Amino acid sequence: MKFNASKKILIASTLLISIGACTDNNQCDTALAASGKNYTDSSYKAIVKKALEDLPKNKTKFYLDEYVKMGADEFLLVNIKQTPKTCLKAMFQVMPDVFIADIRKTQGLGYRGAELKGLQYESKLQADTISFAITGIETIID
Repeated sequence: MKFNASKKILIASTLLISIGACTDNNQCDTALAASGKNYTDSSYKAIVKKALEDLPKNKTKFYLDEYVKMGADEFLLVNIKQTPKTCLKAMFQVMPDVFIADIRKTQGLGYRGAELKGLQYESKLQADTISFAITGIETIID
């Protein structure tokens, strides 16, 4: 079977698009290694808090990494992207009135990488410990 130039270009373009579609741009794997910090470390939480305060909320995107249940409390480990070069990770406690029924039902399975659009949050400093809490989510885009 002989391919002409336009068929070769079409096949190459399709392969490149397929490869590009498979890369997960919502991951923050390099953020922790680059900072040398763990997302539960107080100094790392301070970096996250400052980053969230410095950039406008409309330039920040939040992606679900993991659902965690500890006793009666629920947490979402969230990848925070502000620019292509600013990628952080934080553990947010989910307030009881926040609607995450589908994530709760599946324990987060199938939602990894989903965008938490319109995420509303607060950060608190208590006894030298910073904590983050989700107070609302407009929609979850899977």
